[in-house]
Amino acid sequence: MPKQEKQTYVGYGYHGGGRPKKSENDKKKTFSISGTPSEIDELKSIAETYNISVSKLVFEAVQAYSRD
Repeated sequence: MPKQEKQTYVGYGYHGGGRPKKSENDKKKTFSISGTPSEIDELKSIAETYNISVSKLVFEAVQAYSRD
């Protein structure tokens, strides 16, 4: 009986493979806000004007508001 070579695994094919875990500070969380369709459209429009995401727009607005 011929001796079989030990199989080597790469990528996601074995336990422990794949992406490394992120630190707690690098993890993202999601939450939602509610508003009328026109309010949401306005947020999207303003964000598009500044070429940023709606999330970034909201965070920057909250930070500016909290400085006052």
